Amino acid sequence: MWPVLFKIGGITIGTYGLCMAIGFLWGWRFGRIGCKRRGWNPEYSYSIIVTAMITGIIGARLFHVIDHWDSFKDDLGRIFTANSGLTWYGGLIFAILACIWVSKRYGYKFIAGLDMATPMLASGYAWGRVGCLLAGDGCYGIEATGSWAWLGMTFPNGLVPTTVPVHPTMIYEFVFNFALFGTLWWVDARKTVPNRWPHGMLFAIFAVFHSLERLLVEFIRLNDRYWFTEDGWGKVDFFAGEFGMSFSQYISIGGIVLGAGIVAFLLIRGKKADPFPIQTGDAWTPEKAEDDKAEGKGKGKKKSKKKKS
Repeated sequence: MWPVLFKIGGITIGTYGLCMAIGFLWGWRFGRIGCKRRGWNPEYSYSIIVTAMITGIIGARLFHVIDHWDSFKDDLGRIFTANSGLTWYGGLIFAILACIWVSKRYGYKFIAGLDMATPMLASGYAWGRVGCLLAGDGCYGIEATGSWAWLGMTFPNGLVPTTVPVHPTMIYEFVFNFALFGTLWWVDARKTVPNRWPHGMLFAIFAVFHSLERLLVEFIRLNDRYWFTEDGWGKVDFFAGEFGMSFSQYISIGGIVLGAGIVAFLLIRGKKADPFPIQTGDAWTPEKAEDDKAEGKGKGKKKSKKKKS
């Protein structure tokens, strides 16, 4: 594993950070295509990505600290200095809330914008898991034994090292989510943009399948589990036979219920989607962009002539 690519003075460039950057650039690139499919301003995707990046990292860190409070409560400074520790669902929730504001600012319906960004949610998660794999940051699974032994990997040089062959859950997840990205991208072009599906359906499908994947993979990941005990709600020893679920599994169940509920609601309502572009002002088009540029150049010429006289 290569948790650190190189150092320049006091600046460390890590593989996880590099993969996050690739994920955001990937999302911006495909987001621009998604906007153009809809006749939207491509800069909307840039604003969405930047907003999601900032608020997502904050939310992901916050949820990780809550989920692993025992590791931080005696040294609060580690909240800001620890090399690893981001929880995907926290980032997703914070980013969605912030992007509601961005959509309103651009004049687009948020639910339609969420459909546009949905395939990139899957690819962003996948790139994050590539970073986890290269950094060996501890989000791997239990020991791979028996008929699963051939899948086992060790992470002796990772941020959280282990010499025991464990399930590389990061590989399981990035393979699934890259496949999910490709599927959603195809469906977006064939179903959402031609207005065959109502807005929100694409995100609902992502919520169901991604949440189901995370729910299942968490059963072999080394995360804390919680359930009702003799002393009330608390941590349990899942791997010693006590039943319990991780923080992410509870959120995953909520994601499945939310996604299935949206699908059911949209099917029962049976209303077709509003045609694109959905915008409160004049719709952005490539022709309109060219006209704006030409108008700007014309104004510049007039000003320059005025100065000469």
